[in-house]
Amino acid sequence: MINEIISYKTFIDDSGKKEYMDPYNFSNVRRPDEKNRQFWLDNYFVLAALVINNKNIQKINRYVIDLKLETFNTPFVEIKSDWLRNPNQRKKHYIEKYNITEEELDNFGWKISNVFPKFQKDIKLIGVVFDKRYYKNRKENDPFCKTAQVLFERIEYFINRLKSYTILVVDQMEGSLSAMRGRNKELIDVLLNEKKMEPTFVEKYARIKNINFRRSRDENFLQLVDLAAYNILRQFVDYGREWEDESIKQLNAYKYFSVISKNFVEKNRIIRGIGLCKLPDIAKRRWRIKS
Repeated sequence: MINEIISYKTFIDDSGKKEYMDPYNFSNVRRPDEKNRQFWLDNYFVLAALVINNKNIQKINRYVIDLKLETFNTPFVEIKSDWLRNPNQRKKHYIEKYNITEEELDNFGWKISNVFPKFQKDIKLIGVVFDKRYYKNRKENDPFCKTAQVLFERIEYFINRLKSYTILVVDQMEGSLSAMRGRNKELIDVLLNEKKMEPTFVEKYARIKNINFRRSRDENFLQLVDLAAYNILRQFVDYGREWEDESIKQLNAYKYFSVISKNFVEKNRIIRGIGLCKLPDIAKRRWRIKS
């Protein structure tokens, strides 16, 4: 009976730095260029969730396995955004290990990213972006915990809209899969509303029935949400200030963010505050995805 009720799985991963960085002086920073790029990478923290109906898991998992077999001749390849981009990691984890070329790896990168538009109706994304510039009370506004709190609220909202329930599957945040250690435990505490933070709109996450921690290497959907989380981070590193600029009518997009943009949970094509949330959202622009 329980298996029939819980129709969805939600896979969660993060991107960016979970902690505040010191010294933290934002007064003279305006645009992202080579001189202050690291500043923006330090500034944003992202948690992303990939929501999928259990009935679609097998076909999409099979598709990802086939993509891996096509390029690497094995399904046992861990896909990480950092490994696909960083020259040293690319060489170590893919090019030398599987005897493939740079071009073959680039082609795979596009193919794995295009899993999102190919299964647009089946894969739904929720992303929450924490902007550290605006938070002076760091004790009550820990980037990781506050972002998790809002992500859980959005998941609760979406699953309730679907009149169903979900289990969370989280990429382990610590060296152990234990739910009683470090960031893993903090995530549990947020889910149970046991962290001392400002009140939320959700007193109890009734639609979230359980939370499990898994290693990314063992789960293709955790690898997919890792790609999504990085693409959201990169979107804000490159164009985050435009989110609040009322003079800009159309938001520029990092090319891989464009690939996943139509997978975000939306209402009347609006994703701001529903499928993609920024903390804080100063301008409350009604960004929407073009059809």
